[in-house]
This record gives sequence, C-alpha cells and structure tokens, in this order.
Amino acid sequence: MSFFPLPHSLKTYYTKICTYNASVINTIMTTRQISTATWAGELPDNLSYLAPTQFELLVKKLPHTKYFATGVNVPSVSVAEIQQPTNLGLNVKVPGDKINLGEITVTFIVDENMENWTELYTWMSQLTSSTDPDKFRSLVGANRRANEPYDGSGDYDAIYSDMTIVVTTAANNPNRYIRIQGAFPTSLGEITMDTTVAGGLSYVTCTASFQFTNFEIASTS
Repeated sequence: MSFFPLPHSLKTYYTKICTYNASVINTIMTTRQISTATWAGELPDNLSYLAPTQFELLVKKLPHTKYFATGVNVPSVSVAEIQQPTNLGLNVKVPGDKINLGEITVTFIVDENMENWTELYTWMSQLTSSTDPDKFRSLVGANRRANEPYDGSGDYDAIYSDMTIVVTTAANNPNRYIRIQGAFPTSLGEITMDTTVAGGLSYVTCTASFQFTNFEIASTS
C-alpha cells in the first residue's frame, strides 16, 4: 500500500505537531515525577491518628478530678473580622486585633464521696460573696465590693488555677502538653440520681465549664 506524499508545508506542520506533543508529554511526566518525589519527601514522621481517649487532665485546685475525668475539649480559637469601608461599593475584610478563646468543658464521673464535685462547688462558692462574706473579702481583697470585677488584688492562686491537658500516644506516653493559664469555673452541672436506669450498672457524671486567660501547646512538660 502506498500513500500520497504530503505537501512540504503540511509535512512541516505535522512534524511540529508531533514534536510539540512529545515535548508536552515529556514535561508532564517530568513534572509528575518531581511532584511525586516532593510529596513523598514531605510525608510526616508520625502517621498515627490522634485518639480522643488518649489524654490526662491535671488541675491544681481539683486533685480528685484527675482519675475521674472522662472528657475535656481543647478550646476553640477565632479572630474577629473587621469590615473596612471603601469607595468602590465593597467592604474589605481584615483580621481584628484580638483573639477569642472558647470555654473549656470538663466531664467527669462523680466519686462515691463526692469529693471532686465538692472541690468544684467550694471553689465556685469562694468566688462570690453569697456564702461567706469574710472569706470572700480575704480571697479577693478587702477593698473590693461584691459583684465588682477582679482588680488584681487578693490571692491569685485561690481564685484561679492552671490546668494541663496531657495528650498521650497510643502507648500512653506523654506527647503534647496543653497548658491553660488563669482558669476559673463558671458552671457546675447537676447531679441526677435515678433508680430506673436500664442496661445494668451506671455511674453519675457531671459537667463543668471554665473560662481562662490563655493557653499554649508544648512538647515537653
């Protein structure tokens, strides 16, 4: 079988097309090889997942909560946006100058002597003047009146407490330390007793919420 010879101009065009396609294919393959190699080189050293059960909670003012805590959250972090007006009919969104931190919620099993629940209740009671005015004045400063904001006087350690969430590996080795400064309780959940609980043995759990000043994450204690 024979073919008619291509005109010179058509032969030139065909040659350029083949050369271009070969160049494109070579570029794509080279790019893929480079991308694959770069991606492979950026794999993290530890491919294990974070398990929600691998944690330990340490609260200086709540020693009886350590072995009974069943849940705690790392607080949320957000930055408010500011809308900058323009003469173009659009508002330009820029980040605000303050960071907003969410609250911390701790869930724990109430021990039989109710010591962990009582620790929290006592702490919260001392923060107000409703139960013992004399203890309240000694705690926050003699010059402070009830319902006035804390002015920096008084016993800081009696009002606030540092908290640490120890995140552990699958082998239960400490891996990360989330240190929370200036925490104080804002709510303590109810204790519910119920004789109609089905499904066998059950335990009383309680939830407490905390506000705080700041937190940091470290790899060492």
